[in-house]
Amino acid sequence: MKKLNVKSKKQGGFVLTAELVLIVTILVLGSIVGMVTMRDSLTAEMEDVAEAVGALDQGYVFDGLANPQLTAATAG
Repeated sequence: MKKLNVKSKKQGGFVLTAELVLIVTILVLGSIVGMVTMRDSLTAEMEDVAEAVGALDQGYVFDGLANPQLTAATAG
């Protein structure tokens, strides 16, 4: 039976831990960047909707009605 070196066994676990920390760090940073991008996009879209609603013209003008003989009329 062959004996394993205790020092190499400890280093093997360290390599896996370092890789896991690196992967988790990249995923967390990517998630943060993605959420910031989504926040900015949503804010821009809401600004566009607010400008569109503000640009609606709700003015209404009614000039009145009159029959062809001009015997009856309604003012606007």
